[in-house]
Amino acid sequence: MRRIAIIKTGSTTESLARRRGDFEDWILQGFDAEITAAYIDTFRAVLEKEGQDADALLAGCVHPSPAAAVLKRFGELVRLGC
Repeated sequence: MRRIAIIKTGSTTESLARRRGDFEDWILQGFDAEITAAYIDTFRAVLEKEGQDADALLAGCVHPSPAAAVLKRFGELVRLGC
C-alpha cells in the first residue's frame, strides 16, 4: 500500500479555527471509520503520551462522514493517474 504525507505549512484564521478547527481537523473529518481506526492504532502510544484515550477514540469511529466518499474517490482518481 502506498502512503501519502500531508504536510501542514500554515494555519487557518483564528476566528475560523475557533469555530471549525484547523486544517488537520478538516482532513480528519473526511476520513472514514476504517482509516481513522488505523490511524489511532498506528499512533496509539503517541496519542496516549499526549493524554488521549485511544480506546475512547476507537469507540467513536462508527459514524462515517459524507466527505469520506469524496476523499475515497479522489484516491481512486489519483491511482488511475487522472
